[in-house]
Amino acid sequence: MKKLIFILFLSFTIVNYSQEKINVPPFLKLNFEKDFKGATDTSWSMFYRGKYRDQLRFEVEFLKGNSKYLVSYDNVGVMKAIQKASQ
Repeated sequence: MKKLIFILFLSFTIVNYSQEKINVPPFLKLNFEKDFKGATDTSWSMFYRGKYRDQLRFEVEFLKGNSKYLVSYDNVGVMKAIQKASQ
């Protein structure tokens, strides 16, 4: 019984964690929409980079045409990297 309760708790925790919403600043979304008009299937993520993990980065993965893109922005909205992968 304890194993079943533990498995249910673990499953609930994983599902709840995977649905966490990223609060993307509005100015960053505006920069993205301006740079990539017509982008679909957008998925945002947030993480820290740098030697001391002190540089906040936002990444957006999206489709445009027949290509998949990954774009990285810093916390003030400056594009830092772009990666394109053909499908």
